[in-house]
Amino acid sequence: MKKDLFRTDIARAGNIRIDREASGIKGFAGVTKGVTKDARGEFDDLSINSIVELGNKAAVGIKSRFGHPNMSSTALGTFLGRVRDFRRDGDIVRADLHIDKTAFETPDGDLAGYVMNLAESDP
Repeated sequence: MKKDLFRTDIARAGNIRIDREASGIKGFAGVTKGVTKDARGEFDDLSINSIVELGNKAAVGIKSRFGHPNMSSTALGTFLGRVRDFRRDGDIVRADLHIDKTAFETPDGDLAGYVMNLAESDP
């Protein structure tokens, strides 16, 4: 009997920086060039460049949530803040998460603190 094992790539944090004073995460990796983990699609140079261009067109930034709504859960209380300053770093799209003050006091607790702690402990 064949066992299916879950395998991930090596995590490379790059030049990520957690700025607790400004409530943000600078330089997180949003998209990496290549086939997606579930093999449903692929990001090529055109898509990487388009993400950077379109991400920077949003004057207030792109909304960021802790999770996605689905049939069993809502997105209420999962707003983290806005993503801005999209840039290409080789084959990676990097950006900065500007955490909104409301993310510190959500119905599920301090999501902002949790996300910053997680980014520090396991970038």
